[in-house]
Amino acid sequence: MRGQTAVEYLAVFSVALVVIAVAAVARMIDPARESGESALVMAQAREAVDLIASAVDSVYASGPGSADGVTVRVDAVWSLILDNENSEVKIQVSTSGGVKEFQASLRYPLNGQHTLPNLSSGVYVVVADWPTSNGGEGIEVVAENKIIRIHINPLEG
Repeated sequence: MRGQTAVEYLAVFSVALVVIAVAAVARMIDPARESGESALVMAQAREAVDLIASAVDSVYASGPGSADGVTVRVDAVWSLILDNENSEVKIQVSTSGGVKEFQASLRYPLNGQHTLPNLSSGVYVVVADWPTSNGGEGIEVVAENKIIRIHINPLEG
């Protein structure tokens, strides 16, 4: 009897240790996972803003009638901003640490402030173009196809 009681206590104690170990491991892994996901999203946003700025600058350097496209991936809700005050492309992403902003300077002088807020995560094709007709500057998204069009129309002068 005494041996059987000791085995029962040992079994209960073992189960308790397993439960504590599982809880402790889960608490250690979850923050590391969130940190890794945030780092990935921030790296994607940094790459995306650089690619978009490069495409806009390429079109500006090539002149009217030119176009350039890039593919970007952001695995979080994000916003694209063309900032005319600083001639910058900005991307804001929502991460577990809050909203982070990344920017890249443009050689192209913007005519206006343009924003596409709350874009869903995923892969987008961003096309920058300089129409030959005297169209207005702007930015638009074709959400169902995940295509973003940036139309430039440089300031005279």
